[in-house]
Amino acid sequence: MRTRIFINFAVCLFLIGLFLRLYRLGEVPTGLYWDETAILVDVRSVVESWHDMHGNFFLQAIYPSYGDYKAPGLPIIASLVAFGFGVSSWSLRLVLVLAWILSTIAGLGCLWLVLQNTHRRNRQMVSLAFLAITSVAPWSFFFSRVAFESFLSQAWMLVSVFFLLASFHSTNKKSHGVLLLAFSVLFGAAAGYTYFAARYIWSGLLGLLVCFQFLTIKKKTPVLLIKLGGKFVLLLLAYYILLLPLTRSPLYQNSQAYRLSTKSLVSEEAQLSQVLASNYYKDLAGNSFLSKLVFHRKVFFLKEFARNVADHLAPNYLFAVGDSNLRHGTGRQGLLLLTFVPLVIFGAYTLWRKRPSLLLLFCGWYLVAIVPASFAEETPHAMRSLVGLFPLLAVVSFGLVACINYWQKSQAKWSKMLLFGWLLLLCFDVFSYFYYYFGAYRQASARAWQTGYNEIVTLVENNREADEKVLLSFPDGRLYLWFLASGTYSAQELQSLPYEAYQVTSFDKLDFRDVVGATKQELEQYAILFLSQSQAEQVSAAVNLNIIDSLQMQDVTYVLARSDWSQR
Repeated sequence: MRTRIFINFAVCLFLIGLFLRLYRLGEVPTGLYWDETAILVDVRSVVESWHDMHGNFFLQAIYPSYGDYKAPGLPIIASLVAFGFGVSSWSLRLVLVLAWILSTIAGLGCLWLVLQNTHRRNRQMVSLAFLAITSVAPWSFFFSRVAFESFLSQAWMLVSVFFLLASFHSTNKKSHGVLLLAFSVLFGAAAGYTYFAARYIWSGLLGLLVCFQFLTIKKKTPVLLIKLGGKFVLLLLAYYILLLPLTRSPLYQNSQAYRLSTKSLVSEEAQLSQVLASNYYKDLAGNSFLSKLVFHRKVFFLKEFARNVADHLAPNYLFAVGDSNLRHGTGRQGLLLLTFVPLVIFGAYTLWRKRPSLLLLFCGWYLVAIVPASFAEETPHAMRSLVGLFPLLAVVSFGLVACINYWQKSQAKWSKMLLFGWLLLLCFDVFSYFYYYFGAYRQASARAWQTGYNEIVTLVENNREADEKVLLSFPDGRLYLWFLASGTYSAQELQSLPYEAYQVTSFDKLDFRDVVGATKQELEQYAILFLSQSQAEQVSAAVNLNIIDSLQMQDVTYVLARSDWSQR
């Protein structure tokens, strides 16, 4: 294929993927999740004062945020983007579109390097197939439109892998290879500073790539093995030195405690459950020496872990349903489309016949990516395993090239008709995914994306006077983040709020508390109340409420009411 034709095709495919990601960006999904909103508050503060909402300089190892201790990568990059595009949900999610661009370029570079010894046409075809697949694959598309750290982290990770592979293939002077390795470690550290779990994934991926390099070299000698082993150790050492500011942060222990408090196989609750199950079965078996081995608590842990790993390998998850969490997928399609199944099969078969070491690399890459996600109790988890995106897309790309090559070589009409029918199904599958995503998914996922929270802010701010005190009785205690993100407050005001454990429940005459249980004397201080309709009926026994407006949020009706104590 001529270079000019290849470039034209590549640009067209890239622009299709870019258009799909920019189309109604910031509108679909319909709302901002509280993690996104908290980042937006920090971004607003950083853009104005170079300090986060708590008054800390923006270049910090851990962002306290609302007490969930965020990695600094996304808030810092989002702040830099906001300097050019303004502070908004659109500019926040634009960061992930840029991450998709970066990961696409890095992915193409990785494929070009691992196929360096193959025919130029083959590299071009695989690259075009990769561009086509990454543009429409649900897993890639979905997370490139929402502001979650893991997608940006996988982009840094892919860039790190590219520089590592480039150093392996470098034939220039030694200093050039050292520079490439330095870039690889730097971008690997960037991944760790963007998503905490990436610290463990990068180490495993580094070992996997070193093994891959050893397997691909024809003349394997003990000296070569020692050199690669030494390089692996030095890279790991440099990597963890770069992560020292993170592990020595005064917030590191709190962040670790916060993450370990979530439901996982290593939480205190899960460990207790494993111990109790172990003791129960050992007692049933007579508490013999053999029973202590067979029913050891670590055996129960490994069984649960293996079950979670299997969840990430299930065809139903990969191709049919995906992650049940509507913030991680539509719930109707898998990580890949169902019509991608033949491509995965053809791609794996082609690689096994022609480049088995590359197939082993992709399989190992995906397994390394799902290990941290498999420690969670809720599996499969599409967001935590995003580092496994590239190897899946690569295998599908090889499958697409195999189908194209078969089409060109086959003389049988029935096989071409079969391929053409499958192509029509594939086009329909792609169309139906995007039709659902930009249509019905907006309503189906409204609750998952806190749709309506911005409307609460607008409703309250448009109907209260500056000196009026407002009570907001709402089940989500993080509603205050939407008020802070609205742009009403300056950076100085954000930083001077009365935070407790990095959260705030009262500011600017806004009280976020449950109206249930409040005494009449406590209610008398509020001129305006925002509460559910059922709560309003209870409160109306103590105070006359004049309904100003109402807001329907899923299955609950909320009202904004002005209290009239003079009539009681």
